[in-house]
Amino acid sequence: CRATEHLMLKGDLYRLMDHHEGTFTSYIQVSKDKTEAVLTFIQYLYSAMNQRVMICLKGLDADSVYRCSLDGRDYRGDVLMNAGLQITGIMHHSGMGVRVYFKKINE
Repeated sequence: CRATEHLMLKGDLYRLMDHHEGTFTSYIQVSKDKTEAVLTFIQYLYSAMNQRVMICLKGLDADSVYRCSLDGRDYRGDVLMNAGLQITGIMHHSGMGVRVYFKKINE
């Protein structure tokens, strides 16, 4: 996607969930100045037990507030990195995925 290409090419990449340790993989790409990020989450194997997943992000500015494209809500960076973001309602088949954009907002 052109809108996030700069993050893919020049951002910092963090692996959040290893596909060897479960049925998901996820990673986040964060801009060098920590003003935006893209989370990619992929469920490669469906399991009825996986209806709700918490993902703790990495690389964000702990003291900043970010708007989340998944639900339109604002979250502090430290909350996203320590408590995590809940992913739910998208995981009904193997191969499902979601990309979530985060933009730092001024408060």
